[in-house]
Amino acid sequence: MKRTAFLAVALALSAPIAWAKKDKESSDDNVARAQVEHRLDEIWDAFAHRDLVRLRSYHLYGPGFTSFKDGGPREDAKANEEGEAMSATMIGDPKVDMRRLSVQVYGDVAIATFDGHFMGTIEGAPVAVDQQSTLVLLRVDDDWRIVHEHFSPLGAMSGP
Repeated sequence: MKRTAFLAVALALSAPIAWAKKDKESSDDNVARAQVEHRLDEIWDAFAHRDLVRLRSYHLYGPGFTSFKDGGPREDAKANEEGEAMSATMIGDPKVDMRRLSVQVYGDVAIATFDGHFMGTIEGAPVAVDQQSTLVLLRVDDDWRIVHEHFSPLGAMSGP
């Protein structure tokens, strides 16, 4: 009986601590999600302004960086950087609509997924591409940087 009463008291006393920890984690995750969403806006802005130095700074290029695009082979940092530079100089008035954006945070790692509707012009002709998009970001010194990108063709899109 004493043991049961002790366990009940211990559980009752520890519950507020567990809830406070959960609330802090939720608050921290919400802050991190907002930071990642802001970083995504910065990435598209740098791309739109052809600011390749700023665009590069949002990546954690190095031997561990990878990307997949359109079913092609895995790219390393150099190939990804060259491809982004070529796209940024070739595409006029680029815009992106990140439909169904989801940002999940796991400590210092964030995974952003969305159905991307990418629009712009090439030599004055309008172009649009729909892609399933995944960006994996790592928090480094309280700054979120891309360590992996994956863009694949998306079938018919529905909804906002």
